[in-house]
Amino acid sequence: MEPQSKYVQLKDIRLHYLEWPGNGQPALLVHGSGLCAGTWEALAQSLASRFRVIAIDLRGHGDSDKPDGHYTWPEVVGDLPNFMDALDLLEVLLIGHSRGGGVAALGGPQRPDRIWRMALMEPSINLGMQSRPVGITPAGENGRPAGNPLAELTRRRRVLWPNYDAVYAAWRRTETLKNWREDVLWAYIKGGTRMREDGRLELKCPPDVEAQFYENRTPDSLYATMPNITWPVLLLTTDNPRRQPAANPGYLALTRSSKDFRHVIIPGASHFFPQERPVEVEKAIWDFVDS
Repeated sequence: MEPQSKYVQLKDIRLHYLEWPGNGQPALLVHGSGLCAGTWEALAQSLASRFRVIAIDLRGHGDSDKPDGHYTWPEVVGDLPNFMDALDLLEVLLIGHSRGGGVAALGGPQRPDRIWRMALMEPSINLGMQSRPVGITPAGENGRPAGNPLAELTRRRRVLWPNYDAVYAAWRRTETLKNWREDVLWAYIKGGTRMREDGRLELKCPPDVEAQFYENRTPDSLYATMPNITWPVLLLTTDNPRRQPAANPGYLALTRSSKDFRHVIIPGASHFFPQERPVEVEKAIWDFVDS
């Protein structure tokens, strides 16, 4: 089943999303920084047998608007409840990975009456001053935080390629993408690039936009609604000790809020296990849904 490409106008931004139509309740999928809605293709196809599956492009990503300088945590997180309001989504199965997991964990509780269950894959959440990334200093050149190695590396990302095969050859060699399942990588290539008039392919998410996602600190005020998470929560992580609830205050807060908290470990994988091991992720989510 091919997804439908759609747009919705929110208060100050137009967001793009993919929809796999169905007659069931909505499943809303939120991708990580630098990725796009298309990377959910495999999971979406599986869930579409029972759900109306919607995968959103975060602001600055995919085919959503890219407003200059508007990528703070409150803005990105705030798009999620506004999106659910605009589509009037109820009984939502909310699923997020990495930054998308953080958006789900902090944006979902702003509309607790709309959420049914939530599955988070190594969500980018923490609490208090620990939410400031390592190496960040409060002020930097041009008003940006200084000293974030990941942001600096991201700004050097290649933006243009002559064709799809060149993108594949380059991305398959990277540490981040080398273990992605073949079809998932191609879904990212097709969804994360656009064809220019000169025939070259261009990255849809500008490197500077992605870098701003890494630089912006989560204000402590965003965590105030986490106690609203009373619905069942599934946390999927790797076996990295730093990704376990006992070592992460944000994850620990989830265990305390949800009356039904479950933790599933995907061993021997990287942070991008949803793209590397989608079959295991699908099974964990179906077990969670059917429980």
